[in-house]
Amino acid sequence: MITGNFLELCQLTLAKVQFSGSGPGSVLNQNGEAKQVVESVQAAWLAIQDEQKYWAFLKDEQQSLTVVGRKNYMPADLNAPELKGIDKLFCEQTPLTYLSPVEFKDRFRFGTEQGQPRYVTQDLIGGVSKVVLYPIPDQAYNLHLEYKKKPQFFINNEDVPNIDLRHRWAIVYMAALDLAQQQEDGALYQHMTQKYAEALQNMHSQYLPSWDFAHQ
Repeated sequence: MITGNFLELCQLTLAKVQFSGSGPGSVLNQNGEAKQVVESVQAAWLAIQDEQKYWAFLKDEQQSLTVVGRKNYMPADLNAPELKGIDKLFCEQTPLTYLSPVEFKDRFRFGTEQGQPRYVTQDLIGGVSKVVLYPIPDQAYNLHLEYKKKPQFFINNEDVPNIDLRHRWAIVYMAALDLAQQQEDGALYQHMTQKYAEALQNMHSQYLPSWDFAHQ
């Protein structure tokens, strides 16, 4: 049964580029051709995630609570450890106004007001990305966060991309395309370019907003 995990995607890619052998048997501690395949699959998945900023599979929503007297929150505090950027944040169903870190500091650097938060920013504090609220919560308020997730990076054999199984062929085709270019195999490169374009178009149809897809 095809699961489409990292290891299997590497094996499918190897078959497409017709390298010798049936491996790799693992994505870890590889060298030679197997290492090339593993690295190409990793790079392909990152590139696909970076191809569009509106991918639905890179968006999520989470619920959490504020803590009395606390204005700084780690992503994990908001139940969103993979948080990359805030789309919308609601406090008790009221949308918060997002300010740039510079504007937020200019306005509230010395602020001590307490109450229901009305403003939010996302900033690096001590080298760590944090979400900052103002006014400072005076009780436990319900938060609803809509956000962009960080790209997923393959590490282990069983890592699975967060897209439907049928769309995972796009990763294989892009990785094979990269390897074909490295091998200077023009015929394979052309074939994989066509297959990848078709697979990517199918992903656009499922994972992009209709208004965005119409302008592709």
